[in-house]
Amino acid sequence: MGWPTRTSSATTSTSLTLRLDHAFNDAVKMRNALRVAYYHRQAAVSPPANPVVPDGTPLSLITVTRGHTERDEHDSNFTEQTDFTVRFDTWGLKHTLVAGLEFAYEISHVTRWGFTNIPTTNLIFPDPLRPTDMGRATSFRGRTDSFSFGAYAVDEVAITSWLKIMGGLRFDHFDTSFENKFLRQEFEQINNEVSPRAALIIQPTTWQTYYFSYGTSFNPSAEGLTLAINTAKAEPEKNEAYEIGAKWELFERRLALTTAIFQIDKTNARTTDPQLGVMINEGKQRVRGFEVSAAGTILPRWNIFTGYTYLDSEVVESLDNVGGVPVKGKEIPNVARHTATLWTTWDITDQWQGGRRCGVLEQPVREQHHHPQRAVVCARRPDGGLPPGQVVRAARQRHQRLGRAVHGAGAPLPCDPGGVAHLAPDRNVELLTCCCICAKSSPRLRSPAAPS
Repeated sequence: MGWPTRTSSATTSTSLTLRLDHAFNDAVKMRNALRVAYYHRQAAVSPPANPVVPDGTPLSLITVTRGHTERDEHDSNFTEQTDFTVRFDTWGLKHTLVAGLEFAYEISHVTRWGFTNIPTTNLIFPDPLRPTDMGRATSFRGRTDSFSFGAYAVDEVAITSWLKIMGGLRFDHFDTSFENKFLRQEFEQINNEVSPRAALIIQPTTWQTYYFSYGTSFNPSAEGLTLAINTAKAEPEKNEAYEIGAKWELFERRLALTTAIFQIDKTNARTTDPQLGVMINEGKQRVRGFEVSAAGTILPRWNIFTGYTYLDSEVVESLDNVGGVPVKGKEIPNVARHTATLWTTWDITDQWQGGRRCGVLEQPVREQHHHPQRAVVCARRPDGGLPPGQVVRAARQRHQRLGRAVHGAGAPLPCDPGGVAHLAPDRNVELLTCCCICAKSSPRLRSPAAPS
């Protein structure tokens, strides 16, 4: 229904990451990571509007109204994180304490254009190349400055050689200033939240781990780096996540298998007050799902990571309506029901690694603005799927909606993917790809040729 010559989406990502690891002794270690990134996204879309026609109208006589918008976005961010890992004993119990600080500063510039004199087209015989004298005018121009600070601590306590418990807290300060230059409006929002986390870990042997975890997080209304009159005073949404999972390391750790089932509840989701037209926190959303992943070394320098995630999402409570239809009971927008990822790397040298990643997402058709930095974050394993400091750091990406899709199950991501959406009648399939050559930040899985 749109115009092939006028519909496009392009994202350019440039980033620099520096990491320093230092061991003061066998019991105290420090990790410092600095990341500077720039993202540029340009998009032009021409979606059709659902026609309203009497029942029985022949399809060849239906005329479809088309829309067209364009967007240009420039985002820059600076992130600095330092954490310490300290191992010590108290009363016969072995502790592994991870504590740290994180600072982040983001700047976003967005310009959007609207169009007039958009021609209609026939439903069955669309004219994608029809000449048009559409008018173009700026509909939005804005800037957002966001500063966040996080402090966290997680303590893993070994009760026995096979039983561990983990508990932690994270404090977040999130300060956002938004300027709508087009309407000459300015808004500011400050959030201070504490998020607890706990886990029970069972390790019968060195190659198998089973766990149950519980954690909380929050979503400020400025999570998308934008504010408006109806969202500036909205309270943060609160999330609770429950997860049961397992991890197996086989063939002398040359193959790692993980699986998990989980439920994520958003208890005070934002919904629009039908009387006042402002956002209020009286909604509820839920996601249930499972994931499986595998990581292994095929050849001495060839590594493969793959995974699949299934998400069953539902808007449990909401006052919102779309086109007169209540969204209560519907799927949550932008939560992919099926996600598959494949990431392969080749160790060029002991210090450098090259790789390519691709992934497929399938979800209901919605308006999408995929952002590589603020994409959905996958909660990771408390058993060491990520270092404990990064486990807690995942909460910093509060911009996680109720999903765990884009970065999928399994693969570590040394670079950010771009996205290309392909429209289907009622589903959206998105193909994500990226290539990179990067310095290795951690030892690869042991290869078959490596000594045991």
